[in-house]
Amino acid sequence: MIKRIKEEIKQKGLKHGFVANKVGMSYKTFSAAMNGRRRITIEELVRISKVLDVPVEKLIEGVIEDDRITHTS
Repeated sequence: MIKRIKEEIKQKGLKHGFVANKVGMSYKTFSAAMNGRRRITIEELVRISKVLDVPVEKLIEGVIEDDRITHTS
């Protein structure tokens, strides 16, 4: 999933700081998520997909069992 997010960011010519800001995350938090040091919540994943203008399904295709996806209450 992280790989797909990074690919989309690169394809669209965006910077991680720009995406982080639009998603409502600090650059440090977003960077930690992109480097596997922090889990991405479902809510964050939805916001990332909206910023990147791609369906969530495209980002999670083949990684539904990935334990890096969490849901916050």
